[in-house]
Amino acid sequence: MVKKLKTPTPEKAEIASKLRDIFNRPWGGILRPNDATLATRGGQSGIWIYDELERDTMVFAVLQKRKMAVVSRDWQVDPASEDALDVRAADMVRSQLSAFNFDDACYQLLDSILKGYAVSEIMWDNSGGETVVKELIPRDQRRFVFDEAARPRLLTLGDPLKGEELPERKFIVHSVGAKDGNPYGLGIGTRLYWPVWFKREGMEFWLTFAEKFGSPTVMGKFPPGTSQEAQQELLDVLARVAQDASVTLPEGVEVALLEAARSGSGANTYETLLRYCDEMIQQAALGESGSSRESGGALAAASLIRNEVRLELSRGDGDLLSATLNKTLVQWIVDFNLPGARLPKVWREVKAEEDLNKRSERDARIFAMGFMPTLEYVTNTYGDGWEEASSPLPPSGRGAGGEGKSAPSFAAPNAALDDPHQAVIDEMIDALPPIALNAQAQQMLEPVVDAIMASERYEEVLRLLDEAVPLLKTDALETALGRAMFVAETYGRLSSNAET
Repeated sequence: MVKKLKTPTPEKAEIASKLRDIFNRPWGGILRPNDATLATRGGQSGIWIYDELERDTMVFAVLQKRKMAVVSRDWQVDPASEDALDVRAADMVRSQLSAFNFDDACYQLLDSILKGYAVSEIMWDNSGGETVVKELIPRDQRRFVFDEAARPRLLTLGDPLKGEELPERKFIVHSVGAKDGNPYGLGIGTRLYWPVWFKREGMEFWLTFAEKFGSPTVMGKFPPGTSQEAQQELLDVLARVAQDASVTLPEGVEVALLEAARSGSGANTYETLLRYCDEMIQQAALGESGSSRESGGALAAASLIRNEVRLELSRGDGDLLSATLNKTLVQWIVDFNLPGARLPKVWREVKAEEDLNKRSERDARIFAMGFMPTLEYVTNTYGDGWEEASSPLPPSGRGAGGEGKSAPSFAAPNAALDDPHQAVIDEMIDALPPIALNAQAQQMLEPVVDAIMASERYEEVLRLLDEAVPLLKTDALETALGRAMFVAETYGRLSSNAET
């Protein structure tokens, strides 16, 4: 008898929940941020210390890059399916997001990159029979705490510790960076704090250094027995020396300028420290730093790497924000207006800008092989403002309409146009069956064209061409070319003999 094995079942309950975290216990039913920087340096200011970081020019610049790299991309709303109700839901969401400044709302929610989380309040309106979003108002993160179920609560004068319970479908919380599901998240502010702090301290020392060694110290000498009133008067005069071009002094009083002796390169030390701090800020915010030590080929290679890393960061920021919006704002719009419809998705396409110069070079090579691009392709690739030429020249350079003449040069007359022998050869070539030459070349080069069209980078083109070259079938083309060369050579010999 075969013993029947018991099918294992997975454990569905949450075991290591936040409520069981012995290292970050809730206090009075309220969760606490899991941010060591806030715990040790925040004090009474709390998360406000991260607002102070943005006063640094480098921090502001890198955060602007992160945020604008997302909101500058076009957004779109895709229906869950082709079902009429799902398409209607997508159209409704798209219309509502277009009715207010959706990009600015996304920009404000991306403040979570610095602080770990961001909160926006939705202002609803249903005066027209449809519940619509009028505005998304950003709110200060310091005004909110989270309960044990990770629901936001508003700190008020009536309850400044635990906060007041908030209504459902009213506030959007975008949280990023937390490793343990903490709703407060963990932003890059915790990594930027110390580079900014050292940078400010270094700047203060550098300014003191510049003041000390940039201008000489004024020293006054007075004879013995000078009264205290006279000494004070001399100090006042010396204090004005730095601003005034000249001063008057009583007889017997001397003034000298003391130049501070300086050894080493103190100024360079401070500058190096500040530049290093800036590089660390870029490293933390953008994933790569633009180092002044790079040059030549290394600089170009590092620039490419930085662009790729920033593109990945932008795509990640956009995907995380879209996920938050889809499970909050988009879902609530559909719930209020079209219950039962499957949820559409709002998202932003973040990809590297195509080098149109390289694309045009590739298109020119394909055109030379005998393939004509469509007007739709040209418009989609290079933008509007194009129309088909009235008499486009074929890739071979021979005249249109089968006249067998090459197009005239813009620089000088083409002597071959009046050559009777060339005309005869052109007529003979036109008389060849359509299966010859051009048709054979197109058939032979199809694997090459497919490889080029399927590639976006030169490295990929080369790899696919290596695979495509062995597949080329040149027998028919070689036969057609051999016949054409035989005809041309025979005609040339006959013509030469006739002239002789």
